[in-house]
Amino acid sequence: MATLLGPHLLQDLTDPMKAHLQRWQPPVCLVLINVHQDLPNGQGLPLKPGSGETELARLIDLVGMTTASLQTHIDIRATTPIKFFEEDTQVQDTKVIGRLFLDDARVKAQITADPEKAAQFHHNLVLAARTKLNIIQADLAKRVDYWVVVNEVLGTTDDELKKLGRYEMKRMELVKPAGQGNLIYGCGLFAFANATPPIKTLWEQALKEGEGEDEVDYGIQAVLEKANVDNGEHSAGPQHVLLLHQYFQPDNEEFPNYPNHTHTPGVDADGYLLAANLRNNVRRFEHHYLKDFQYGHLKVIISEYGLDGRIGLPLTLLKQNPSRGWKYFDEWSGSSESESGHGQGYLNALKALDRANRGYGVDSDVILGYCIY
Repeated sequence: MATLLGPHLLQDLTDPMKAHLQRWQPPVCLVLINVHQDLPNGQGLPLKPGSGETELARLIDLVGMTTASLQTHIDIRATTPIKFFEEDTQVQDTKVIGRLFLDDARVKAQITADPEKAAQFHHNLVLAARTKLNIIQADLAKRVDYWVVVNEVLGTTDDELKKLGRYEMKRMELVKPAGQGNLIYGCGLFAFANATPPIKTLWEQALKEGEGEDEVDYGIQAVLEKANVDNGEHSAGPQHVLLLHQYFQPDNEEFPNYPNHTHTPGVDADGYLLAANLRNNVRRFEHHYLKDFQYGHLKVIISEYGLDGRIGLPLTLLKQNPSRGWKYFDEWSGSSESESGHGQGYLNALKALDRANRGYGVDSDVILGYCIY
C-alpha cells in the first residue's frame, strides 16, 4: 500500500487536481456536499439554533419533507468530485465519504431536541442527495460508500452520548432492508471531534434507557456492535464505518510559549488526557482503543487528520499567532532551506506520519485511511 493518506475535498475539481488524484490513488476521500441554508416553510437554518421547543417544532416539519422537495437544496456543484471517482479507473478503489454540510450548531440542536426525528430528517436528506446523484448519472449514488451529516457534535457527557447513540441507532435502522437485501447505504458513524470522548470510560460504558425487555443500551460500544452485526449480515453491499478526527502538534523547540508538546497523547491512571496533551491526539485511537477494537466487520476512517499550529493553542496565543498553520510547520520541517515556504516541509511531516500509520492500518486491517484536512 503506497499511502493511507487521502484528501478532504471541499470544492469542485480542476484538471490539475484530477491529475494529482490519479497519481495519488488515495485509499479514502471525504467529499463535502453543501445543503442550501434556505429550506422552505420558514425552516431556514440560521447559525444560532432556537429554543428546545422551537427546534423540535421545526424538526417535526422538516421530517415531513419529501425526497423530491429536498433535492432542490443539494448543491449540485459539490457532487462533481463523486462523478470523477466513478468514471476514473485509477481511483476506483478509493472509499468515498459523502458529508452533507449543515451548520454544526443546528445539527447539535436537532439531535438534542429529538434524536430519532433528527435521524429521520438527515436520512431524508441523504436520500435526496442520492436521488440527485442518480439523476446526474445512473447509479452514481453507489459511488459514495458512506454518508454522514454529524460533525463534531455532542460526545462529551453521558447524556450527550446517549442522545447521539439513539440518533445513530435510528439511522442504521432506517437503512436496513425489509428482507435479506443490502443496506440502502452505509452510515459514517459519530465523526467525533479531536479528543472526544474526553475519557476512555465514556467510550466503554453502557448508557441504558428503559426497563426489563424494553431496556436498550445506547453507549458507543452498543452502537458499534450494532454496526458490526449489520455489516456482517449484509456483507455484499454498503457497510457502516466509524469516523474519527485526530490532530496534533509535533515536538518542537520552536514552541517557547507552549512547552511539553508530545507526539503521543499522555493520560493519567484514570484514562484522562493530561492537560498538555488534551488536543495532541494524532494517534489517540491507535494507542488507546485499537487493541480493544474487536469488530470483525467494522472499519475505521480518520475523516479529519493533520497537524496545525492553531490546534490546542490557548486563546491568548491564538491572538498572538493567528496565522499558524501548515506554513508555520513548513519553517521547521523542511529538509533544506530552499524547501521552506513551499509546502515541502509540511509534506515531509505528513510522510513521516504516514509511514508510521501504515503499520497500524495494514497490520490491524481496521483503519482504512486518514483524510487530511
